[in-house]
This record gives sequence, structure tokens and C-alpha cells, in this order.
Amino acid sequence: GRLREARQLLEERLWSEQSFTRATGHREPLLLLALINAMLGMGPQALAFAHRMLIEAQQSSNVVTEALAELRLGHAYQLITRGDDQAALQHYSRGLRLLQQVTVPRTRAEGYLGLTLLHGHAGDLARAEANAREGLLLAASAGDEWVAALMLLALGSVTLVADDPRGYEWLDQAEQRFQAGHDTFGLFLVHLWRALAALRAGRTTAVDPLVDQVMREAAEYGYENVLIGPSLFGPRDIAALVPLLLRARTMPAHRDTAIRLLRQGFPSIATDDTVDDYHPGFTLRVQMLGAFRVWRGNQEIQAREWQREKARQLFQLLLTMRGNWVQREQICAWLWPDADLEAAERQFKVTLNTLNTALEPHRPPRVPPFFIRRQGLAYSFAPSFGVWIDVDEFELRASSALTATDPDFARRSAQAALQLYRGDYLAESLYDPWTTEERERLLARYLATAVAYAEQLSAEGNHNEAIQIAEQVLRRDRCYEEAYQLLMRAHARAGSRSQAMRAYTRCVQALREELGIEPLAETEALYLRIRLNEPI
Repeated sequence: GRLREARQLLEERLWSEQSFTRATGHREPLLLLALINAMLGMGPQALAFAHRMLIEAQQSSNVVTEALAELRLGHAYQLITRGDDQAALQHYSRGLRLLQQVTVPRTRAEGYLGLTLLHGHAGDLARAEANAREGLLLAASAGDEWVAALMLLALGSVTLVADDPRGYEWLDQAEQRFQAGHDTFGLFLVHLWRALAALRAGRTTAVDPLVDQVMREAAEYGYENVLIGPSLFGPRDIAALVPLLLRARTMPAHRDTAIRLLRQGFPSIATDDTVDDYHPGFTLRVQMLGAFRVWRGNQEIQAREWQREKARQLFQLLLTMRGNWVQREQICAWLWPDADLEAAERQFKVTLNTLNTALEPHRPPRVPPFFIRRQGLAYSFAPSFGVWIDVDEFELRASSALTATDPDFARRSAQAALQLYRGDYLAESLYDPWTTEERERLLARYLATAVAYAEQLSAEGNHNEAIQIAEQVLRRDRCYEEAYQLLMRAHARAGSRSQAMRAYTRCVQALREELGIEPLAETEALYLRIRLNEPI
């Protein structure tokens, strides 16, 4: 558990090497540094060491080292691509496939360890438990108590996140093994997860001793980074760490350390004067493109928790106006247009309480809500930390797709933006007046991003994919002329002149039927070039 010292020794050994081509001179340091950095929550460093090791292993055709590098790339990607498990899963799969070629089965245990964490934090406890049991069997056959302890720690932590009480038993088993091996880091993680579980469950008598223990161990052994960001064995939703640091801030012995860590890891919380010692302890995830869905961490808010449709509508309204203060009178006019003001305000009060309970079911009595803020008679959705909204992510990716100078990054951003656009903005609320402007704006952003990306694909020779995207655009807007132009060019470049001319015919028909207009001059010019079989 002396990870700081281990990392320092490994780095000294690595940088002192004169040649990087010798058989074993730097391979072990690279692999160990990748693991240690992932454990300490240093994802980019873990990724760099593992990637470098993978290149070295492939150049020397060392299958075992290549497999371990793949597994540690999986660990690193769990930390730096939160919410997208595909990259990590691919590396774990490659590593385990490579290890099937060797006769040392114990090396596969680390792959199952990574998969336990990956599937568990994604909410698939059945797969997580199956992978953990495979890993425990391999660890037992090799007599490797340390790997067994890590496996039990992983299984215990992901089950506690899902409010499964079996997690406490697995943490107890992990603690026994860590104690036998005098592993201070493993013990620190067990104590951290117990503290997070106690905070989440509101077990006030158990919280302070656990928080005190975690803070002391973090400071003494250099594990503070685990308390301010994602780490291999820590929570994936780092908002879970905020209540612990807020609680520590109330303790004289840890106040200064907690303030420093909050400023480092959660500066918006540290400077939020409305936050004392309460935070809900999860990231609120909101899907507004297509079906409206909301998650508290990994737990989706079910229909029965909203209790009344007006609570959902109120939330949608405040989300649409997020960052702005909306007067109670205006809210009442939108949601209860046929009621007199006094009756509407009574309805508003009940609806607001229902909404706050749905969003923060474990908020202590007489503590102001974190997500829905009040200022006089005005209300706003304005949390200082711990929110992910698909609309914001879509806009970020769409902007990156159009402005990024790196073509690969621009391509990935465009792909992500198109995947995020699952449907029109609040598609179930077409007749709510406050949604119309935002719906039209986001649709226009989607159409422009999709066509620009498809144009790039067609220019690179990926005509079929470009045609598919153009057709998707036209399913959303039958009169989007740029998509017809794209179809004409892509079909022509692919050698299908007849399909290109049919696309023009569809364009003319749609514009005349829907809008009563003729195509643009550039559409006509493109059609003429295709008809004359000129290069496109």
C-alpha cells in the first residue's frame, strides 16, 4: 500500500535506463506505473505508461506483456472515458484473448477484476459478480490473496453503489486479507466505501468516525487524490465524494485539508456559499433529446416517484430556463393557465415539494434543496456541481465537430453528437409553449452537424455512410435541401447517377408540396452537372 514510494522508485529506475531496447530493463516499471497511477486516480498518466508498454511489447512479440498492457489500458480508459465503456471493454477483451495463448492462468485474474468494476459500475451486477467469481477462482488456484482481496473490494464497492447489502460482507472479507498483508491502501479503500455507504444511508452515528479514519489515512499515506477524482477502485460518480469532504470540513482536525481538497477537486462547491455540509452525493443525469429521463447517479427516477405529471413539467420548464431565475407568477401562468393565481400558487407549492423529493429523496429536513434554488419568489435549476445534461453534451460535441483542427477528434465529436440526438427536444411535450424555440434551435443544430459530417464522409469516399446520414436527416426534415444536395453528390461519386437524379426529383417534389417553392440555384446547377455526367 505504499504507493507513493513505489511510484517514486519505479520512476527513478525508469528514467535512469540508458537504453529502452533491452529485454526487461523497463517493462516491469511501465506496467507497474500504469497500475499504480490508475489506483491513485491518475488516469492520463496510467494511459500513457500502458500505451507505451503496449508498443514495446508488440515490437518484441512478448504476448504476456502485451496482454497485461491491454488490461492496464482497460483500467486507464475506465477513468478517462467515464460513461463510455466501449474502449475499456475492448482492451480487456483483447488482453484476455491474448492470455488464452499462455499457460499461466493466474494472469487472467486481473482482466476479470477490471470487468467486475466495469460492469458493476454500469449497473450490471449479475455480470460483475460472475466475473468476480471467475477471478476469485483463479486467485485461489494461485494462492494470490492480494488479488483475491482486490476482487472482493471491487465486488463489494459496486454492490454498495447499487444499495445491495451483500457489499458489506464482501468488504469485510477484503479487509481481512488486506490486514493480513498490511496493505494500507486496500484498507483505506474499504474504509472509504464504508464511509460513502454510511453517508448515503444517513447513518449519522457511524459517519464521523469513518470520515475521520478516511481523512487521516489519506493524509498519512498520500491517497488524497482518490478523494478528488475518479480512481480505479473509487466511485465512478465522483459527486459521491463531495458529502464526505463537506462532512470533513465541519471537523476541526480535518477542516483545512477538506477545504484544500474541495478547492482542488470541486472548486464550484468550495465557492458556493449556499452549500454548508449537504450535497446529494450523486450526479443528476438528464436526457431531454427524445424521451425525457432522469437518473440519480445510476438509478433512474421511476414514473411513480414523480407522483404527478406537473412535477415533471415543472422540472422540464426549469431545465429549459436553466441558469435563469423564473418568477413564481410566470411559472404558474405556464403550468396552470386556467387557474386563478391563489389556486395556482397552492398547486405550485405542492408540485415543487414533490419535485424536490423526487430529485433528492434523502435530503435532511429543513435543508435547502441543492438542485432547485430559490431567490425570493424566483426559482432556478442552478446546481454548482453534479449535473450532466445530454443537450449540453450534444452542443459541446457539435461545436467540436465543426471547429476542431484535428480531423480524428472532429470525426469522433460528430459521431458522438449524432448518437446523443435520440430525438427532438422534449418530444413528449410538443404543445408546451416554453419548449418550441429550444426544440427548433436544437433540430437546426443537429441537421447542420449531420450534413457537415456526412459531407466529410463522402469527400473521404465513405459514400454509403454519408447517404445513410442524409436519409436520417430527411426523416427529420423532409425539406432540408442541403441533405438532398448531399445525396446527389454522394450517389454521383459512388457511380449511381440514376439515384442522384432521383434524389433531385424527391427534392423538387418535397419543396413544392410542403413549402410551395423551387430548389435553390446551386441545387439546379448540381443537377445539371450530374445530368451531363460531369465530375462531382
